[in-house]
Amino acid sequence: MNAFEQQIKKTLMADRKCALENLEQLKSAGNYGLTVCEPPQYYYDWLERIDDTLERLENGDFNICRLCAGPIGEERLRSSPCADLCIECQKKLVVHRLIHKFNYAFSPR
Repeated sequence: MNAFEQQIKKTLMADRKCALENLEQLKSAGNYGLTVCEPPQYYYDWLERIDDTLERLENGDFNICRLCAGPIGEERLRSSPCADLCIECQKKLVVHRLIHKFNYAFSPR
């Protein structure tokens, strides 16, 4: 693991700890005195993404796009460590979702 990946791992471990603390706060506080703003599912999803990214770090495929198998790029991973798509594949996915949403919105029912 290179220095960049070690720094990402350190950041992810801190994020994981924060998510677990927020979940614990939600469980213990009930509906009173919350300083956590997100619903529990947000933190479960966040933990899943963090754990998936940590696994990719350990397996050596952290910087590999899941769609095209090209590099994701350090700049993108610095800003979004859990990114699993390169910027080009992410753009294609967003366009695909927008087209699907548009077609659904204007389709006869």
